[in-house]
Amino acid sequence: MLGYPTHFGQIECLKLIASNRFADKRLGYLGIMLLLDENQEVLTLVTNSLKNDMNHSNMYIVGLSLCTLGNISSPEMARDLCAEVEKLLGSSNVYIRKKAALCAMRIIRKVPELQENFLSRAKSLLSDRNHGVLLTATTLITEMCYRNQDTLVTFRKFVTWKAWFLLDS
Repeated sequence: MLGYPTHFGQIECLKLIASNRFADKRLGYLGIMLLLDENQEVLTLVTNSLKNDMNHSNMYIVGLSLCTLGNISSPEMARDLCAEVEKLLGSSNVYIRKKAALCAMRIIRKVPELQENFLSRAKSLLSDRNHGVLLTATTLITEMCYRNQDTLVTFRKFVTWKAWFLLDS
């Protein structure tokens, strides 16, 4: 916001995400992604709303919360909500699995030691029939392999020997 004070808008966005209406939540999450970054102290108040919305029955509200977490989370918030994201990676809904995989990738970028939490779920995503989930799972696994070379051993069996030969050369 070009350095202008936004504290008045931050509180209004918190009120909007606490609403039960989808339109209010969508506007509130958009405002939070624009007005806050990982260094804001107001961000601790958002954690509870994110956790509640990740358990919501509406898949679009879950998607909004995952997108917001991926964009503005601090390392502390990522640690607090890591278990929720891991659970959502096993969701029966394709949309939620895809959003959770992207959120997990961004969490790993912020807090690399949390990648162990997503390892088993990432393996199961590789057998998904949806192309969007497969693409995000591949992105998640690629990020894991960049962050920790030992992860390559885990996923080596999922790559054919010809592709592996090309990677080694």
